[in-house]
Amino acid sequence: LRFSYPSTKLLFLLLQLLYLSFTLWRHALSDPTFLLMETANSFGILALINASFFLLPITKHSPITLALNIPYEEGAILHALFGKSVIWESTLHGILHFIRYTIEAGKEGYYDGSAFRLLFPSLTCFVHSDADSGLTGIGTSCYSLIRNFTGLLATVASVVLLITSRDHTRASNYKLFYMCHVIFAPLAAITVFWHWDRSFFYVLPGIALYVFGVAAVRFGGGEDGCLILKVTKLGERGHYMLVFSLTPSSSLSSHFREGQWVRLKIRSVDKFIFHPFTVFDFDRDGNTMSILLSTQNNKNDRHGTTT
Repeated sequence: LRFSYPSTKLLFLLLQLLYLSFTLWRHALSDPTFLLMETANSFGILALINASFFLLPITKHSPITLALNIPYEEGAILHALFGKSVIWESTLHGILHFIRYTIEAGKEGYYDGSAFRLLFPSLTCFVHSDADSGLTGIGTSCYSLIRNFTGLLATVASVVLLITSRDHTRASNYKLFYMCHVIFAPLAAITVFWHWDRSFFYVLPGIALYVFGVAAVRFGGGEDGCLILKVTKLGERGHYMLVFSLTPSSSLSSHFREGQWVRLKIRSVDKFIFHPFTVFDFDRDGNTMSILLSTQNNKNDRHGTTT
C-alpha cells in the first residue's frame, strides 16, 4: 500500500461532513432546540469515534502505521489532524449545549438563571449524586451538573493540549509538549468517561490497540541489526556522522546512492518506527554506509533528523 496524506486528509474530512449532514437531515423538521441538542451530541459522538479509530491507532507505537505503510513524519501530521478534530468537535459539543441551556433558560419547567451556574455543582453533589443540588428545573439534578462540570474539565484539558501541540512549542520546548501530552491527555480521557460512562465503550477499541502497541515495544524481542563502526562529531552544533556495516547480501547496495536518504530503525529510540537519514557515503566494496544526522534540542529530543 502507498500512503498519500492529501487524499487521506480529504477522505477524513468528507467522512466528518457526511456524518454531520445525516444528523441534520434526520432532525431537520424537529424543534430547533431539539435539533441543537442532537447536533451537539453528534459532535460528541464524532469526537469519540475519531479518537478511537483515527487518533489512537496513528501513534508512534501503533502497528497500523506499519501495516498501511505510513511514514513516521506524515503519521505525526495525521495524528495532529485527528487530534485537532477530536478537540474541536468535543469543544463544539459543549458550546452547543451551553447555547441550548441559554435558550431554554426561563422557559416553563426549566432553570431560570445563568447557564454558567449549571456548570458548577455543589460539593454535596460529589458526595451523593442523588443529593439536592439547590437548583430547580429540568437539567438541574446533581447528575446533570456533574456531567456539565466534567465536560468543562475535559474541554480545558483539551485546549491545553491544543495550545502546547503547536509546531513552534514542539520545536522550541519538546519537554513541555511531551509532559502536557502525558498529563492532560489522560486527564481529558478520565473526565470524558466520567462525563458519560458509555463513552468508554466507544474508545475501547483504540485504547486496546494502543496498549498492544506499547506492550509490543516494551516487551518485544530483539532482532539482528547493523553494527555501528564509527561515530564522528562534526563541529559543535550536535551534528554527527555514523558509519555502520551492511551484510553483503543487503539490497541497499543496489538501490541507494550518496545524497539520497534511507530509513533506519534505532531500537534504543523506538522499536517500531523507521526514521529518514541522509546517505553521506556508500562503500560497496567494504559493505559500509555513512549517514549524517543532527540532534534537535540536545537535552530534550533523542530523535536524529536528516541534515
